Amino acid sequence: MDDKNTYSAKISISDDDTQEELDKKIEEIKRRDTEIDTLNKARDLGIGYVNLQGVRVAEEALRVIPEDKARQLRAVCFYYIPYRELRIGTVDIENPDLVEYAKDLQKKKNTKVRIYLISVYSLEEVLNQYSRLPKISHVVSKVEISYEDLSKFNTISSFQQIQEEAHKVNTTELLNLIVAAAIKFDASDIHIESEEDSIIVRYRLDGILHEVARMDKKILKQLSTRIKILSDLKINVVDKPQDGHFTIEVEGKRIDVRVSTIPTNFGESIVMRLLRYDIGLIRLEELGIPEYYMSLVEREIHKPNGMVIVCGPTGSGKSTTLYAVLNKLKEKENKIITIEDPIEYQIEGITQTQVDPKKGYTFASGLRALVRQDPDIILVGEIRDEETVDIAVNAALTGHLVLSTLHTNNAAGAVPRFLSMGAKPYLLAPALSLVIGQRLVRRLCKFCRVQADYSEEKISEIKKELENLPPAIREKIGTEYVFYRPSENGCRECLGLGYKGRIGIYEMFVVDSDVEKIIISKGMAEDEIKQTLVSKGMITMVQDGLLKALEGITSVDEVYRVIAE
Repeated sequence: MDDKNTYSAKISISDDDTQEELDKKIEEIKRRDTEIDTLNKARDLGIGYVNLQGVRVAEEALRVIPEDKARQLRAVCFYYIPYRELRIGTVDIENPDLVEYAKDLQKKKNTKVRIYLISVYSLEEVLNQYSRLPKISHVVSKVEISYEDLSKFNTISSFQQIQEEAHKVNTTELLNLIVAAAIKFDASDIHIESEEDSIIVRYRLDGILHEVARMDKKILKQLSTRIKILSDLKINVVDKPQDGHFTIEVEGKRIDVRVSTIPTNFGESIVMRLLRYDIGLIRLEELGIPEYYMSLVEREIHKPNGMVIVCGPTGSGKSTTLYAVLNKLKEKENKIITIEDPIEYQIEGITQTQVDPKKGYTFASGLRALVRQDPDIILVGEIRDEETVDIAVNAALTGHLVLSTLHTNNAAGAVPRFLSMGAKPYLLAPALSLVIGQRLVRRLCKFCRVQADYSEEKISEIKKELENLPPAIREKIGTEYVFYRPSENGCRECLGLGYKGRIGIYEMFVVDSDVEKIIISKGMAEDEIKQTLVSKGMITMVQDGLLKALEGITSVDEVYRVIAE
């Protein structure tokens, strides 16, 4: 579209031309000369140029900028792939209003925006294409949850009140209610599930799903339509999965809502994940890492090279731990680059990139490119294949600190997992520095927790679990154990759940000469490795969890529930 030879063909004028033919050729010459002038201007300014004459712009791209706004700014969107790229053509490249609008679009759509120079003929042709767009009946095409919207629900302090309010508001306000209440209760996800005769709304709070409302099935179509319009999804597609997103602002804080829909036998299921980009990053000291492990972490993350790996299943807080480490390290004079899927927190002073498999930008290819950027510290969202392992290990051996995650059940499982992905033992052993295994347990509500009454048999079982702790810790906890549990009905502070917030439980080991021998030998199974590490003094996740239960932070039942998952 922006080729320099676009108008290389000659236009011949003959004495035999009719007036109509002559006018047509003169108009064609004007168009050609205008395009050439526009191309030359773009070159002089060092910006992109595109000729949109004869180009049919996709409906999804055309809808990005409403027609009235397009005419006001004298600009149109002619190319749009969600989360990847958005291209705008304009005749007025220096328009400050357009620059601001492009910035807003980049933030709202969470995608890269590029602006091109176009001719008045290209602009006119694309503006005329708005007339072919099917008209949509009155539907709210944007959601804004302001302070005033939230203040309507300030009295909500229980799920029952959400249920009651859902029957009072109209469909237009229903989504505002669902999202606003989810934000107020610090939900990470909203699930809208279709059953035979009703739809159920559930919130994920501290990793657990809770039903908050049940509504009439007939509102599903209206509710899903509104969500789809907000998320740039196709309204008429109900038999295929779709993914999209929209952004809202609450008192100046940006929240990105990632939307996923799938067809079910009773209608569509919709899940909305709430990503709070503007919340402060958690500090390393706030994660719940016990004192006996914090010194290991501080020492290993400040080394100039090596690999620090965080292990655990999905939802165990691995990314949060890595971001806390980055937040600690960015205070120094370091060049830090990340490759993530997705970017969950935006950190000032750090170069962050997101994988895009459709463009061939995978963890492996991205990591290879990152190494050429001369970084001091590299964060890889996840190591999942042999190629990524190989590049990460070599980066750790050549002067880089590499931070990443593995999907394993515990810290000891990291070694067999690496070897199963093709890591060379003689390279992995010197590259690996620190392995952290973790889970998240719910915190007991400090306002309504009550003392737990366990049988002697249960207490004996717990004591056996803690008997091989280091002498200093055993002495500190004593022999008389007191535990707490959630109260039966909870309280207003915890929404009646008995728990509020989460904290990590950990196990970790440093790769010393003994562990290096284990890696190089390749002969030990995960259980054998764990037994060896425990004999060397590693405190397990269960033990760390029980110690937190003794402090009244969580409950014994919660620790065993999480470890069993």
